[in-house]
Amino acid sequence: MPHIPTHLRNLPRLAPNLNRASSVSSRASRAKAILKELTDEEVAFLEADWFYRARPEQLAPPGDWRIWLFLGGRGAGKTRSGAEWIADGVANGTMRRIGLVGATFHDARAVMIEGESGLARVAGNAAVFEPSNRRVLWSNGAVASVLSADEPDSIRGHQFDTVWADAQVKLNKHASADTASLLYQTNYSGRAEMGLTGDDNFHVKVSPDGASWKSAL
Repeated sequence: MPHIPTHLRNLPRLAPNLNRASSVSSRASRAKAILKELTDEEVAFLEADWFYRARPEQLAPPGDWRIWLFLGGRGAGKTRSGAEWIADGVANGTMRRIGLVGATFHDARAVMIEGESGLARVAGNAAVFEPSNRRVLWSNGAVASVLSADEPDSIRGHQFDTVWADAQVKLNKHASADTASLLYQTNYSGRAEMGLTGDDNFHVKVSPDGASWKSAL
């Protein structure tokens, strides 16, 4: 986090390890004491700075790793975390050839780039999105290629140093009468099922023995 002034790095929320280890009350007391000593400009900086405002789990883990999995539901902050991670890596020169992979090109563009928490908003004027070329260009020469999982051959051959992939779990069925559902079992015998079971209506069903089923909702 080289862009954070040295004298501000000791704030409790800027230290993920301390954030996890210390109590809420001690962090709050320490933060309150430090904030009283800050100038208006420093407070404004912290209000706008991602590394201060982010939750610890939204920041890339420390150390030498190859895969960072951020697993969370809607509203967990996954897109903002990915966009901030990429923007910071480009700014400090550690990311130059980047892959942005979505389920489809539309998904990647609508969420990862042009979404409320996407790269265009996070990077601002430092980056330019070229839809026709499916890429994002930065003023320092970094390039992010926009790829999609529905065109797997397009992912071949690139020599990326960084990849940000946005994945959703989707269950698809070919016909209305088919089933696309999640089945919960006990000793491999079904006890609960939810999804599209035999039609296009969402069902939640339960069973005492895996043979007879009844609607739970």
